Amino acid sequence: MNASARSAWLVAAAQMVLCSALIHAETTPKVEGPGEPFNSFRSLDAQLAVLDRQFTGVKSDSDSIAKIRNLKKRRHAYTALQRSKMARELRSTVAAIQASTHTLSAGARVRKSRYGRITFRRLDRRAVTMKRSLTGWTAAKTPRQSRTSLQQFSRAMIGFVLQFQAVSGGYGALQCSPGDWTCCHPRDTRIKGSAGLNGCKWVCVEKAARCRSGCLGPRVPVATSQSLQSRKSGLR
Repeated sequence: MNASARSAWLVAAAQMVLCSALIHAETTPKVEGPGEPFNSFRSLDAQLAVLDRQFTGVKSDSDSIAKIRNLKKRRHAYTALQRSKMARELRSTVAAIQASTHTLSAGARVRKSRYGRITFRRLDRRAVTMKRSLTGWTAAKTPRQSRTSLQQFSRAMIGFVLQFQAVSGGYGALQCSPGDWTCCHPRDTRIKGSAGLNGCKWVCVEKAARCRSGCLGPRVPVATSQSLQSRKSGLR
């Protein structure tokens, strides 16, 4: 597979994985909101939608620049792209994603669970890798370095999205009763051609103690009979 075909495959794979996901500092424990980690999952879903659009734009411009025959003009064009508003917005989105995953990994509930610590730290490490690879692209000095580093960022994006899917998959479909706890039941997600991913099968449990092997999520509010009549019960 030549460089052009490999680049096209990476972009297509990144976009497919991102679309699939959308359809669906080590510190002391932080105080969590009552809806965590689901609130952060929804935030990350929105951020990934933005990331998809931004990466598509940057990759499109990069492909156009690669067709410039004059080496000097091509180099200047790559530099302009790296310094562009679109590139700054892409960096800002990736930084926001990594900040979200860091907050998740430092949450009190996650820190109390061995499986939670392992799973959410791996998600955060994927985000850190994605952020570093983007920094490599913005610092590239030659057209070849720019193309290579953008491919590395594409691969890092795929890795992050797959891990995020493994952790968050199915959380939005839960239908728990008022007073129930949500629980991340350990699940090993196998991806063809890659190592397994620590993930979650989100389930409802009546008591927090029944989530001993996994990691607790938010508890469904205990609604009054009057409020139950006026609205459907659900996670907050």
